[in-house]
Amino acid sequence: MTSRDVARGDPPFWVALAVWIVASLGFVGLSYVLINAGLPAEERFSIWWLVGFAFLFTPMNTYINARMSGIAGQHAGIPFVSEAAIFTSGHRGVAIWFAPLPISNYGQMADMLKETQLTRTRFTSILKAELLVFPLMIVTSFIFWSYIAGLGPVPSENYPYVQKFWPQFAQMRALWAASMQEGQSLLMMALKPELIVGTLIGTLLLFSGFSALGISAQYIYGGLGAMVAYPHNAVMIFLGAVLGRYVLAKKFGREKWTNYTPILAVGFLSGMGLTGMFSIAINFLWTSIGTGY
Repeated sequence: MTSRDVARGDPPFWVALAVWIVASLGFVGLSYVLINAGLPAEERFSIWWLVGFAFLFTPMNTYINARMSGIAGQHAGIPFVSEAAIFTSGHRGVAIWFAPLPISNYGQMADMLKETQLTRTRFTSILKAELLVFPLMIVTSFIFWSYIAGLGPVPSENYPYVQKFWPQFAQMRALWAASMQEGQSLLMMALKPELIVGTLIGTLLLFSGFSALGISAQYIYGGLGAMVAYPHNAVMIFLGAVLGRYVLAKKFGREKWTNYTPILAVGFLSGMGLTGMFSIAINFLWTSIGTGY
């Protein structure tokens, strides 16, 4: 460790490694017990899958995302890893679809480490804050959720998002959980291997073509993000990009405007968050006193 690391309060590398190993082992053990409780030995989910998740895939995924954050400023995820592992293992239990599998991505911690370096924040200060916040969060969460549940039945018209989307989420979750059961599986019928392979080949060709032409891959990520986003979000992002490139960049200069945009984004998100929380507080207050007032 360098003198700067010691001054910032960073623990020795072996301490961080030991904490990660102990936490991962605990995660593996907890998942194994939750998944296989009450199952005979021949039907249990192999612990080696869980060990692979915790000690092979998680470090690899973390490294990829830490590199992605430094190179492209964003994180990437590999979809359907746990689902593919469950299908491959042949495990037919239902509990595994609801268990907390030891699959994590700690790549964003590289961002936090850099932020602490820039702000000269000591690691011990972050640790003290977490030790203070965690018990407070546990206690206040029960108070907060009991208050919300007391305002009215869930789901109901008081919670339109829950009333609209909970049935959809529940049906999709049940579809996955029933996929390995005996009988006809709607999920297996919906999977089209030729479509999956064709999309993979098309995406690889698209990336290769952009690379050969010297075009940034961010255009691909932006296009994919726009296609899966809600329409009103995609339209506003497009209008903001056009306004920034053809109006504001010309007014302030391209380099200065590029430096301004992250600060503006943070300010906008902060204001939006405060406005949202203020609106939620008013709604809770109005609901708690009754609609007759």
